[in-house]
Formats: sequence, structure tokens, C-alpha cells
Amino acid sequence: MNPFSESQKKVLAALIENDGDVSRAASYIGVSKQYIYEVIRRLREKGITFHANPIFRTLGLTPVFVQAPRSDMASLPYTKYIAVSGDVVSLNGTPLRFTIYTFPSDKLDYLYQNLPRNATTCELYDFTQPKPWMRFQEFVHRGLRGDYGEWRPEPLSKTQLDDLDLYIIRELQGNFFKHLKNIAKERGINKSTLSYHFRRHVKWLLRFRVQYVPKDLDTFPPLFAKIRLLDRNVYSLLLRVDFIQILMPSSGGDMCYAILDVPSHEVWTIVRCLSDLRDRGLLEMELLGFFETGYPRFSPLPIELYRDSRWVLEKE
Repeated sequence: MNPFSESQKKVLAALIENDGDVSRAASYIGVSKQYIYEVIRRLREKGITFHANPIFRTLGLTPVFVQAPRSDMASLPYTKYIAVSGDVVSLNGTPLRFTIYTFPSDKLDYLYQNLPRNATTCELYDFTQPKPWMRFQEFVHRGLRGDYGEWRPEPLSKTQLDDLDLYIIRELQGNFFKHLKNIAKERGINKSTLSYHFRRHVKWLLRFRVQYVPKDLDTFPPLFAKIRLLDRNVYSLLLRVDFIQILMPSSGGDMCYAILDVPSHEVWTIVRCLSDLRDRGLLEMELLGFFETGYPRFSPLPIELYRDSRWVLEKE
């Protein structure tokens, strides 16, 4: 279960909605910037951290979901391109591991040739954190009423970046609110130069992400699920729920993987509603297992593999 109060969720939803821009988030929900910063401070005191998630396809990297029994995933290729990983126990007790590679788009054949033979793979459109505006029951009610809009995934094409742009992205992956002057000092360049790169090249590529460990991890860890979208527009609702930590939609837009963070007493409610959601032609959900750790592991962008304006493989 996520550790946020309703007022804190409102602030976090506004920050995610506005890509972490505090001024815009404050205006969006009608509060002061000082109030937003106070909420951030209090959440940090609880161990909650804030990060930037780049839109990887704009960097020339394709997100690829990979899942297999843990014994087959012990030795994976090209590990520096693994952006996310997590350990799951399936409902029949099989230890599983999933990873998300963000792999050079022009070299995907190398990845597929070296993965475990029995691995499940899926190219992703993106992976993102929903804005926690609504609870599960509201999601169901709006879905059954058809009260949702059209989801049109934006075309994500590669943009040309340099080494400094990628350095800024990696630093903000570690701490979204890291001051640009500190990044400039560590890099050994003028702050105005770095600020220019951030404003012109980097800012629009970043999304705001909150990382936390669920409250009742020892008694009921997060669930891992596969969702088949019978109506792909339902994804517009999934992007606004508070019971999903991370959404991983396929490049075709017809299914997605999800990390569900729900209190134990609500799991049966979800299971009971699945038949209604399926019968109305909205979605089908398959619960794949429980997380052994409270949150997937995120790794920074491997900027050392970006050479001469292209991504190279570790063996090159």
C-alpha cells in the first residue's frame, strides 16, 4: 500500500502531470509553491525519493521487457543497458525475474540473439508512473460508464543529443531536484552553459517519478500483472490511478505490464471486478505474482556507451 495521504497524492499527481515543474504543479491544483516544497520535504523525511525518467525512444533506445524463471536470468547479456529489474514469485511459487532493457534501437537483433531461449519478450512503447488521481473503485465506475477519453500514443522519434545532455539526464535520474549549479560544478563547466542545454535539449525529454517502499511490504507485497486492453482507450484511465506504481505498455498498445500496489483487503475487490471489466470489453488482467522486493531496481543511463553520437555495445 502506498504511504501517501490524499493531500500528498494530489501534489504528486500534479507534479507528474506537469513533469516535475513546481510552479506549474502549484498553479494546477491552486496552492503555493511553498506548499509543494513542504510536501516534498516531508516525503523526503520518510525516505521517499524523486527521480527523472527519460523518454528512452527519443534517446535512440527501445524499451524491451524480458521475463523468465530466475535460474535462466542469472547471466544476461549487455547488462549495462538494463534500466529496470525486479524479482517476482509467481502464484504457483516459481521464482521469476523481469528486466526492462533500454537497448540501442538499431541493434535489437543482438539482444534477441543472446537472451535465454524461453524468455518472454515484449517491445514497450514506454514505461511510466500513473498520476494518482483516482482509486480503484472510481476507475471501475468510470470504465463501466464509458467515462474516459481517447488514448493516442505520441510518436516518439530520436532526437540528437550530445554528451553533456546525457550527463544532465543521468544526474537527474538520481535526484530530480538536484540543482543545476551543482551539476555544472561537478562537470566543471559554466552554469549558464549547462542551463542552456537543460532548457533547450533536456527538459522536454524528462518525466517525474516517485520512488517508495510500500507500507505493508512484509505482509502484502506489490503484485505483478499483465493487462490485455480490449479497448486501448482504457489506458487513458490507467494513467490516472493510484493503485499502479509503474505501467509498461507494449509498442502495439494492446497490452501492458503493471506493478500493482493495493492493500490486501482490496485484492478480492479487484478480482471480483475483473469479469465485469472483461464482459464490458474493457480489459483482461492476469495476476502473475508477488514482488519479493518492494520496488523494482532502476539503473542509470549508461552514458559511457554513447560514443561518436551513437550507442555502442559493451563488446565494441
